Amino acid sequence: MEYTELDIRLRDTNPFSEIIIANINRNIILRDLPIYYKSLSLNGDLLISGFLFDDVNLILRDAKKIGFNLINKKTKINGICFT
Repeated sequence: MEYTELDIRLRDTNPFSEIIIANINRNIILRDLPIYYKSLSLNGDLLISGFLFDDVNLILRDAKKIGFNLINKKTKINGICFT
């Protein structure tokens, strides 16, 4: 497996990624959702975390508008993660 750590806005979307992991705040996630979608290969996975429980509905709404589907949601004491 090969990985790269970078700002998604600076990434060339070709070749596509099979998985993108983003652990950042709500505003950055919402801003970059379209880039994540364009950067993923067909059936690729986006794993996001780093946001507050209050942000869940907003992030899910915007992600669904773009074309993402929620596969899994995990919560811990003060955190949440979507795939």
